[in-house]
Amino acid sequence: MQADEKAQGPVAFSMRDLPLLRTGMTTTPLACTDNLWLHGKVYSKGGENNLHAHAVEDHAFIVMRGAARFHFADGTMREAREFEGVLLPKGTIYRFDAVEGENLVMVRVGGAQIGADWSGQIVRGGPAETRRVVDPDGNLIASSARKGKTPAEPPTILDGRTVASDELA
Repeated sequence: MQADEKAQGPVAFSMRDLPLLRTGMTTTPLACTDNLWLHGKVYSKGGENNLHAHAVEDHAFIVMRGAARFHFADGTMREAREFEGVLLPKGTIYRFDAVEGENLVMVRVGGAQIGADWSGQIVRGGPAETRRVVDPDGNLIASSARKGKTPAEPPTILDGRTVASDELA
């Protein structure tokens, strides 16, 4: 499914061909409807390292490989390992980073009641209206760079390996 497509019927998707990485990170749109969207995310290291919140989107991260540490505005932390996840209601202030040692592979699920005034525009696999991201003070974050995504280097594939070719097949 392309990043700007919305499903018109049932959609089968797979994460088996997501590349494992030597450097960088990737976000791959998997499926999208009016009120729900899924992405596959792979991080060689790092994560989203600045506290931020999604103003209109409930979302969840499900770890398929590796582990992630989620940090919250109140100072608490939750580690999610393989086949565990974190649900973040809209407005939850958080950041996360990959636990060192191997690629972090996650399913990201987002959802919101967009309503009849939805523009119909899909951006990076989700409705444009959900791209409103704010910092802990409520200031609009205009780019993923300000959200603190790392690593900033371009993604390079780890010797042609994919999620399926490694151990999740």
